[in-house]
Amino acid sequence: MSSAHLVKRMLKQPWLHWDVPFITMYSVFKKITRRDDIHKVDVGEGKDVEIEYYYFRLNDVLILLCTMSAAEVMEEFFRRLGEKRLPVDAYTASQQLCNLYYLYKNLDGDQRAEFAKKFAGALTYRVDYLLSNYEFKTNNNWFTNHLLNNYRALLIYREWFSEACDSECGHSEDRNKALDKVVLKIDAILYRYRASIIYPETLFLSEGSTSYEVIVTKHFFELNLLRCTEGKFLELVKSSLKSHLQAFESLYRSDGEWLFPWFGDQSPDIRLGDVKIFLSSVYDQEKNPYQRVWQDECSKV
Repeated sequence: MSSAHLVKRMLKQPWLHWDVPFITMYSVFKKITRRDDIHKVDVGEGKDVEIEYYYFRLNDVLILLCTMSAAEVMEEFFRRLGEKRLPVDAYTASQQLCNLYYLYKNLDGDQRAEFAKKFAGALTYRVDYLLSNYEFKTNNNWFTNHLLNNYRALLIYREWFSEACDSECGHSEDRNKALDKVVLKIDAILYRYRASIIYPETLFLSEGSTSYEVIVTKHFFELNLLRCTEGKFLELVKSSLKSHLQAFESLYRSDGEWLFPWFGDQSPDIRLGDVKIFLSSVYDQEKNPYQRVWQDECSKV
């Protein structure tokens, strides 16, 4: 047997992970050179970066809409985004896009026109950032729920904001083509590696976190509302959502009470108040700000 043939046989052996040193070095390099790691941001002495980004990401939108008018929340968010005191990363851009969508759905017709004038520039900037910086680890077949969030944000922008932003900022054929291309590319990644984040048969999250289970269920719920049907992953979500919602309730609800162990794994981007608003809207049809997000598309749920 020639030495070349012997080497080829060795490289095919499952126990010989010859690529591990390369992947490890590449991962370290990517982490060091990453431009949008929020934990490298100086938010000031005595301040928590996750808390600062919670508000910068507009994550309190549903809670604010319970106590303030949508017009007041619009002014508050316009002020926050105008400060530009924190850099935008891919996850932040996704959260801001989706939270602005929640706000938009709580506005009436005239207010929506004002919204477009105020936020068109901010929306297009974040979409342009996401198109080049969506979160996928190219060095292995693992990704987090962040990529799913990027996907949700881009689809929501395309369906609800692209036309208004084109009107306010000028039509961009290049952006719209890139948007279509990236959405399909992310869909293909999500479908190919779906077992890395969910159990495909049930859509349950495979990482075992209860707070992230709520987040991902909310992402799936919103993807199901969209008119878009193109893509195998999106098709999987739409065909499985109803059974997933039923299984989710069976697992986490008993005698009308939601049972979540809120310790250890709680996401900084969703708080108990947000969870209650989401669940009471979807499962109990409570009239709250989140129901106004999906009530026009309720026949799809």
